[in-house]
Amino acid sequence: MAIIGQVGGKELSSDMQKIYDKLVELLKGGKELNISIDELKKKAGVPNANNSTISSLIKRKQKQGIKFFNNINITFFAGGLEIGKSKHDITYSNNKKFRDFYNRTYDTPWEDLGTRENSYRKGNAWDAFLRNKKTFTKTDFTLTADEVAKKLGITQSSLRTYEAKPDNNTSSRFIADNIKKIRTIKDGKSVTKYKDPGVNVFKKWNALQASPMISKKMIDNIKEYDELFRDQIKNTKKLPDMAEVIQQTSMKTPATIANTEALYSRILRGEIFKQDANITNDAVLGKKIMEELSLNKGYNMRRSAFYRLALDNVNKMYPGQSGNLETFKTRFRNELKKTLGLKKGQAVPFSVNEVISLAAGESRGVQPFSVFVDAVETNINKGELSYYQSEFSKKLDKVQKLLSGNKPNIGEAEKIALSLDTNRKTLVDSLTNKGFTKTQINQLNLPDIKVGTDIDPKIYSPEKLARWKEQTKGALDIEKFAKDKGYYIDAKKAKPYFDVSQKSFRNVILQAAKTNEGGVCQIFRAEGGRIGYAAGSNCARQMEFAFDSDPVRTTEQINKIKTVPEKVKGAATGFLNFVKRGGKYGAIAAGGAAVAGLVKTFMNDDP
Repeated sequence: MAIIGQVGGKELSSDMQKIYDKLVELLKGGKELNISIDELKKKAGVPNANNSTISSLIKRKQKQGIKFFNNINITFFAGGLEIGKSKHDITYSNNKKFRDFYNRTYDTPWEDLGTRENSYRKGNAWDAFLRNKKTFTKTDFTLTADEVAKKLGITQSSLRTYEAKPDNNTSSRFIADNIKKIRTIKDGKSVTKYKDPGVNVFKKWNALQASPMISKKMIDNIKEYDELFRDQIKNTKKLPDMAEVIQQTSMKTPATIANTEALYSRILRGEIFKQDANITNDAVLGKKIMEELSLNKGYNMRRSAFYRLALDNVNKMYPGQSGNLETFKTRFRNELKKTLGLKKGQAVPFSVNEVISLAAGESRGVQPFSVFVDAVETNINKGELSYYQSEFSKKLDKVQKLLSGNKPNIGEAEKIALSLDTNRKTLVDSLTNKGFTKTQINQLNLPDIKVGTDIDPKIYSPEKLARWKEQTKGALDIEKFAKDKGYYIDAKKAKPYFDVSQKSFRNVILQAAKTNEGGVCQIFRAEGGRIGYAAGSNCARQMEFAFDSDPVRTTEQINKIKTVPEKVKGAATGFLNFVKRGGKYGAIAAGGAAVAGLVKTFMNDDP
C-alpha cells in the first residue's frame, strides 16, 4: 500500500492519499466511474484539495499501468475551462438566438469546431452575431438573388438593374416596393438575402409583365384628362360630353377619347402598366367611368368607340389565317342574310354573341375569354343576355378584388361566384314567361366564374387547352391565366371563334384528300375500277367541289370506306348528326333560342 501511495518514491500528501483511497473504493470490482473532481473531493472529505493535482495523480496512475484506473472518465481543465472547449460553448448552449444564428449562417457544425485551437472561429461567429443582432432576428430572409430572379422569371443582371434604378419604370418600382433584402453573413462572408414575398406578389409581377405598354402620347392624354375632368366627374357622376373633351384637349376623335377614358379608369382602379402615368388612385371614380363606358344603354358615340376599342384589342390578340373576331362576325351576318334571303335594310334575326362581352373583357381585363362565341336570337342577346353579362361583370369585379392583395379571401370569392345562380334563375324565369322551352333556354351559354388555379378537365380538357394555346401562339393560355389570377371563366359549350371555323369537317376532309389519307379518294373511283382522280391537288379540288355540291352524299360515301381514319369518320358523323337535326335550312327555320347552337354549327361547317 505504501508503494501504491507513493509518487516518484515520495509518499502522497494526506489529501491526495484520501483521494487515492476513495478512487480505489469506487473502482473496486472493475466498476466504471464518471464523476467530477469536485464531487470526488466531496466524497473523499477533502473539499480544499487542488483540482489540477488530483488530475495529475489520476494521469500518473494510468501511466503506471494500474488497470482499474483506466475505468475513470476524466475531464481536464486549463485556465478555468475544460480542455478543448471555448467560453463561447457555454454561450452556444444557453443562447438560443446565437445558436439559431450560427446554424443558419455557417455550414460547419459547432461541435466539429472541436479543439481549443479553433476557438477563434467561435469567437468570430459570436462577434458577427453581436454586430448584426437585429438583422439576424429576421429569419424569413432566406432566398438568394438567383432564387428570387428565377421566381420573377428574369436574370440576376436584370434584377440588379431594376434595383440600381428604383424609379426608372413601373417594373423597377415594383421590385423596390415588394422585393425586400438585407445584408447578412453566410459562412463568414457578407451576402445579400431576400425575403420570399409570397405567391400573390409574384402573380402581380406576372400580371405587370403581361400588361400592355402605354405610349408616351397616351400617357400625356391621360394626364391631360385627369387634370381637366377629374373633379368634374366626381361632382356630376357623369362623363363630359365628347364635344367638350374635343374642345378642351388635344384629343380630336371619339376613339382616342374612349381609349383614354378606358385606360384612365383602369389606372384609377389600381391596375399597373409598364409605363406609369403617376395618377393618384381612386377606385370609386375609376369604377364609375368604366360603368359609363361599358354599361350605357343604346347607341352613342362614346359607347360605340369603346366597343370598337375592345374589338380591336381582341383582334390584335388573335390574328389568324381564318381571320379575326371582327371578320368572323361579318361573315356570319353576310352568310345568314344570303341564306334567309334578306333584303337590304332587313334586320338579321340572329347575332354572334361573345359569351364574355367585349365590354366586360376590356373593362375587367379578361379579353382572352371574349373569343368564346355562339349564335343567339338577337332580341335575347340585347335583352336577357345583356342583363346577365352586366351582372356577371359586376360580380367578376368583386371576385378580382377579393383575390388581390397579400391575403386573398378565397371563401368569399367563391360565394360571390356561386351567387350567379340567382342571376341565371332570373334569366330563365324571364325567357320562360316569354314562351321559350327549357330545351331552348338550356342552349344558352351562361358563363361561370371558377375560383382556383387548377383547371377542371371536365370544363376544359388538356387537349383543348393545348390546341387553343398553340393556335393563338400563347394568347389564349387559360392555364397560365388561372395560375396568375387565381380564377378562370367557364364559357360552357361555347368555343373560340377561330377553333370552330378552322376545325370544321370540310377542312378535315380536304386535308385528308391532299394525301388520300385512309383512301378517301376512292369515292371518285371510275366505273371501270380506276381512280378518277389521283391523290393530291386533283383529288382535293374534286373533293371540294363534291362537298360543296352535295355535302350529305359525299360524307356518307366517305363513311363507308373502312380504311378512313377515326378522326375523319368522327368529324363526318358529327356533320351527319347536325344534318339530321335540321341541316342548314332546317336550322334557320327553327327560330327562337333553340337555333343558337345549330346556326353556329351551320356557319362553322359551311363557311
